[in-house]
Amino acid sequence: MTDFAPLPTGCKLRPARPSDRRFIRHLLHQFRQEIIPPPTRMQILRQGATLSLLAAISCYLIATIDWTDLVNFLMAAAIATGFMILLVVVLSWNESWLNFWVIEHQGSPIACAKLRQQPHYSVLYDVYVMSQWRQQGVGSFLVSQLAQQATKPLYLACMPPLVQFYSRLGFTPVTPKALPPLLSYDLGIPGRFAIVPMKLI
Repeated sequence: MTDFAPLPTGCKLRPARPSDRRFIRHLLHQFRQEIIPPPTRMQILRQGATLSLLAAISCYLIATIDWTDLVNFLMAAAIATGFMILLVVVLSWNESWLNFWVIEHQGSPIACAKLRQQPHYSVLYDVYVMSQWRQQGVGSFLVSQLAQQATKPLYLACMPPLVQFYSRLGFTPVTPKALPPLLSYDLGIPGRFAIVPMKLI
């Protein structure tokens, strides 16, 4: 991998701390807003039709099911849903900053990335640089530094417009069929055809 210029003055790379969780969530929210386009009118209409159909089915079930069975079903569903929500919250609370690295400028994070190392490979996720810090080498520095620490090969998945950026850093596209199923799932490839998996050896 090519060596890149140092970070702009006042910036430094460091592992994320628990106090960074909120800011990392904010960065990732911005990241998702950039890569996920707003829903089309047709998608909104489909969602409305689906919700209307579910409401009609619910009304029918309420009218035909015995009240005791309905109450028992709703209580069981509420308990199961509550347990799942609690589990997701606990897992996301614990995972929301682990394995993340941030670049900070004068104490405030301006970029982040998550590096998860496995015994035989590593995966890079959620690489994001705040818009006002782009084109200054921050993203290249972040990826190159984490790539030096990673167990090789290092995998990531990106949107097509970013293929050139990662190719410049030494990554090459990989066909999704060449990936083990677990890694493919981990990269979020199934069901998302726009994502390009890439690999650095």
